[in-house]
Amino acid sequence: MNLYAYVGNDPINMNDQTGKFATSFSARAFNANSGWRPSTSTPTAPTPSPFPASGTREFSLTATGSWGASATGSVGFVTDSHGNAAFTYTFGGGGGFPGASVELGVTTTNAGSIDNLRGSGSVISMGGGELISGSVSEVFGAGYSGETISGGLGIGPVPVSASGHVTDTTLIPIGEPTTTSTPSQDFRPPWEEPGWKDPARPF
Repeated sequence: MNLYAYVGNDPINMNDQTGKFATSFSARAFNANSGWRPSTSTPTAPTPSPFPASGTREFSLTATGSWGASATGSVGFVTDSHGNAAFTYTFGGGGGFPGASVELGVTTTNAGSIDNLRGSGSVISMGGGELISGSVSEVFGAGYSGETISGGLGIGPVPVSASGHVTDTTLIPIGEPTTTSTPSQDFRPPWEEPGWKDPARPF
């Protein structure tokens, strides 16, 4: 009779505390010494970042003319939080106070990438100035919103202006699209890898 069959005839390196299967000391030693072990600590929430996870920023030159009906056009350079960049040109039509302006502006949005800015959108602007003009605009598109702060030269019969436009934006990308995401990989101890052999039981 083999009294040690329940531990594979190796009572020095193996044990069977449950009577169901043998466990090698080498595997438990790896568990104890390598740093891999089930976590017993309470997970803590990550510290919120003061910066948005995504967004775009565009520098543009915009010309707008209104006399009841209004038209606007702009050219610009836009980047996003993933490092993508593109040249843009936007045209739109709508209505507004009589006047005309040419302004340099900066537009920031919460769009996930510059590609979200492509296509139709809308702009609502409030501004003023009889020669030196300035304006603040709210921009909207499919799944994003933002604002523009701009200043430049303007003319008009009244010192205050307002306008609304439906716009269409075209992008000319610069370089290849990039992303910051990488596939996640779960850690597995070596004895769960295919083909792993217990050093205490080479056969």
